[in-house]
Amino acid sequence: MHADFVQQTKDIHDTFDFQTLNYIICQGDDLNIFLSSLNDTITTKISAFEIKDSGWSLKNIKSIDMNVNKFNPLRGTSYIDLPRDIKLKKAVINVKNKDYFCFKWALLSALYPVNKHTDRVSSYVKHANKLKFDGISFPVKISDIAKVEKLNDISINVFGLEYNKEKRCNSIVGPLFLTKCRKDRHINLLFFSKDTKNHYCYIKNLSRLVSKQISKDGHIMYICEACLLRFPSQERLNNHEQYDCAHICTVLPNSETLKKKNWFGQPISNDKIKFDSYEKKLKIPFVVYADFEAFLKPIESCSNDPSKPFTHNIQKHEVHSFGYYIKCSYDDKLSKYVTYCGPNCAQVFMESLSNNLKEINRLQKYPPLPLTNEDKNQISNATICHICETELAKHFYDFDWYTGSFIGVAHESCCSKIRTPSYIPIFLHNLSHYDAHFIVHALNFCDGEVEVIPQNKEKYISFSKKLKVNNHEIILRFLDSFKFLSCKLEELAKNLSNDQFQELRRNYPNDEDFFRLKRKGVYPYELMTNYDSLSLTSLPEQKCFYSSLTDSHISNDDYNHAKDVWEHFGCCNMLDYSNLYLKTDVLLLSDVFENFRKLCINTYDLDPVHYYTAPGLSWDAMLKYTKIELELLTDYEKIAFIRSGIRGGVSQCSNRYARANNKYMEDYDTGKPNSYITYFDANNLYGWAMSQYLPTGGFEWVNPNTEFNVSKTSDFGFILEVDLEYPDELHDLHSDFPLCPENICVGNINENKLVPNLNNKDKYVIHYRNLKQCIEMGVKLTNIHRVLKFKQSPWLKMYIDLNTKLRTLAKSDFEKDFYKLMNNSVFGKTMENIEKRVNIKLVTHWENQGKALGAQDLIAKPQFHSLSIFSENLVAVQLRKTKLIYNKPIYLGFCILDISKTLMYDFHYNYMIKKFSKIKLLYTDTDSLIYHIFTNDFYTDIKPDLSSYFDTSDYDTNNIFEYPKLNKKKLGFFKDENNGKIMKEFVGLRSKMYAFNLENKTIAKAKGVNKCITKKMTMNSYKSSLFNKKVQYYSMLRFKSIKHTIFTQKLNKIGLSYNDTKRHILDNNIETLAWGHYKLR
Repeated sequence: MHADFVQQTKDIHDTFDFQTLNYIICQGDDLNIFLSSLNDTITTKISAFEIKDSGWSLKNIKSIDMNVNKFNPLRGTSYIDLPRDIKLKKAVINVKNKDYFCFKWALLSALYPVNKHTDRVSSYVKHANKLKFDGISFPVKISDIAKVEKLNDISINVFGLEYNKEKRCNSIVGPLFLTKCRKDRHINLLFFSKDTKNHYCYIKNLSRLVSKQISKDGHIMYICEACLLRFPSQERLNNHEQYDCAHICTVLPNSETLKKKNWFGQPISNDKIKFDSYEKKLKIPFVVYADFEAFLKPIESCSNDPSKPFTHNIQKHEVHSFGYYIKCSYDDKLSKYVTYCGPNCAQVFMESLSNNLKEINRLQKYPPLPLTNEDKNQISNATICHICETELAKHFYDFDWYTGSFIGVAHESCCSKIRTPSYIPIFLHNLSHYDAHFIVHALNFCDGEVEVIPQNKEKYISFSKKLKVNNHEIILRFLDSFKFLSCKLEELAKNLSNDQFQELRRNYPNDEDFFRLKRKGVYPYELMTNYDSLSLTSLPEQKCFYSSLTDSHISNDDYNHAKDVWEHFGCCNMLDYSNLYLKTDVLLLSDVFENFRKLCINTYDLDPVHYYTAPGLSWDAMLKYTKIELELLTDYEKIAFIRSGIRGGVSQCSNRYARANNKYMEDYDTGKPNSYITYFDANNLYGWAMSQYLPTGGFEWVNPNTEFNVSKTSDFGFILEVDLEYPDELHDLHSDFPLCPENICVGNINENKLVPNLNNKDKYVIHYRNLKQCIEMGVKLTNIHRVLKFKQSPWLKMYIDLNTKLRTLAKSDFEKDFYKLMNNSVFGKTMENIEKRVNIKLVTHWENQGKALGAQDLIAKPQFHSLSIFSENLVAVQLRKTKLIYNKPIYLGFCILDISKTLMYDFHYNYMIKKFSKIKLLYTDTDSLIYHIFTNDFYTDIKPDLSSYFDTSDYDTNNIFEYPKLNKKKLGFFKDENNGKIMKEFVGLRSKMYAFNLENKTIAKAKGVNKCITKKMTMNSYKSSLFNKKVQYYSMLRFKSIKHTIFTQKLNKIGLSYNDTKRHILDNNIETLAWGHYKLR
């Protein structure tokens, strides 16, 4: 349900959505009762929202969406034999029933155990009428089990079965059903399937059933029935059930060796991480680069009140053209460009691309060519395998399958493993947010399974289509180049030098053609509404190139360039211009990404097209370069402990208004005190933190009395759970920037935010360096609950230093951006949150196709969550996760985040506060600090400290402060964001919402507001919100996918708001206090 709400006292309007779960309706159910129940659920949610978010009141209901799915639920049926590995555990009683009452027989075998013939129905017949099943139909659906519990005063858990490919055995997953209240008569059931049949069995010994799954020794232990974790004592289990349990099968790494082997053929354990992806060194021979163009068809809409929120569609995007370039890495004659303009564009794209890739798959493989003298010389000098980079005992020659040319000397086993993968990467720039929505509608053009890596039901990191070719498969893997290079294509192309445009030059060898096309062109998107638009016989006027999305016109230079291109290439109509524009975009993308590939291969010996995103690429590059082996946590208590301490970057506005007055300003008033507003950024804050001593393994609980006051360069470190007291005498000094921020709810809003506050801390999880810093600054340590010790070293520093050095040596902006990306992306991988992953299946058929499940069977699964129907032949089914696998080193993300905060607090308290007696922190956001400082000459004051704290490399050589250029790009040094330009005025409303004036410029920031809008915001806009307590609405446009159809939407939303819940705002509306301040008691 979509509903409008209003805050009457503040005249604020907004729209909120409320959803119910999927419910099962059966024939004979009373629809009036069902709809009444839905109404009660929605009403309860609205009431809870109005109470939780104090001040909101329902104004009206805009619309209600209802999804109706045909449901054929999984039910227990007749007898199915257990898999052999489960049967051998002798932990399950499987009654051999021939009827549809397996659920009933499973319960009876649990409640009335027998010593002999436990698998016979006859052993339980005399108890058959002792259970009540009033209103329950057989075979029993999992959704009916709660009713059975209530009828018989019993409690039931139901677990599932899943085949584990790595261990080559079956694993228990779930629970598929978890009782809400455990009773004295409690039963655990196993639910599993074979072909179209499903079956219930009684688990008589859960510990024995899962012991080898979760423990190397397989000994009996205390098992949590909600997540299947083991514990050494009942006390530990009770504590886990009360505080930490995720209520889903939780899989932890352990030191057990797997049947799976590493690259070298050695059995591996799953509690270590190190580089083992040597196959990703292979340069994939074919890569496709593609793009689409679409008509923007206007949609009539009514006018709306600009002082209230609204959203409506104003344009529908309908694809009309595609272009793709097949790039061959070993033979340019096999590279080719394909384009099409016309109806059924996405369908034609998939058919054309599939045919081309099938042709590639049939290309002849060449036998090895005779060795050259250079090859022979390389062979005689070879001592290490060029693939796995370890010593060679015996030489084996590795040849390119496609060309027959000699590649290098390798182990025979390595050569046999490294093969051209079955997938062909297809890159589109901004695929996830735009082009994917066109393509997915055509995925049913032929039989073949679709796989998706989802962010949600309509946004995908990647998706693949499997095609059958003779007796094997090829996979079309669609990837988003923006997830590697997150800039507009126009900006990326500008960073290339002329000799880097190899694909564009190959297609346009003539200089006159080439130099006209190496810059991205312009296109009148909003003029192109249908096929008639393509018939225009002259270039449209300059005003027709206006973009309402960015609220901008093209420059005169851009328009003159477009005219020159039109005339030079002899365009007869807009179709010719459109095709040329599309081809240029595709070739520019191929040049940008091919240069990116070349840099990756030359620097890290990895081909990025094997990866889905930059963080995955950078993570492997780091593991490969550092040769580090990282331990994974094998104890859930340690995982939960560290997870509770993960806190992001601090962002808050401490003082909401300031005006400077100093001799460097044109309107300097000598009669008022001298003051300065300064804005500092820490150079690559997370890069600095990643260069510090970080954990590698050896995690163990130690006595809370252990001495943790060790050096930051000690071979071991600590993470502690402590109680802290924030003394009142520190509150005034620390109010602007309190230590130890917490994820807490503030005010009447039931939403966790990272809030620096002055409250005492209970069971606060903190890195030992941060704790030492807190104690040095006066915070009192009152109790230590737990201490986790670990081994540490600066193992990541060598990778960070490599990229930092290469960035300083880079010869182009493209290379500089690349090395910066490779450093920043590693941090993203350390923060991977497996709990936020979603399980979505994109299916193009209702019935099963071979082993591929159709929508009908996916909806019938117990873990079915919801379904979105995009078209008659395309649906997305979301399934609840049946297990969580903790296989990420989350301790790295925790330590990097915590250590990074020590730099910011150290600069603030040990430099700025000590340097200046009268200073206010106005604003901070992770790596930035904005101050208001009262002093005669700030720039002279800090001059003696430049070499110790500041990066002045971007100041003008002849700057008025006579600063030398120092510490260029040095990690952890602070840079003047304005490079000596004087800040006159600052207004801050809340986190991510502030503005400041320079002498001739206003910089405005407002999270969630389009940049084209913030560019037009004035200082007066912010001051009006601040001093008049005014909420301001702004209209903006965005692209929005609705069931994989793209619309341009116009929405009116709050752009500026005076309210800030992270701080207590004082009566003057400028000064604030941190929550917990003694003045607020």
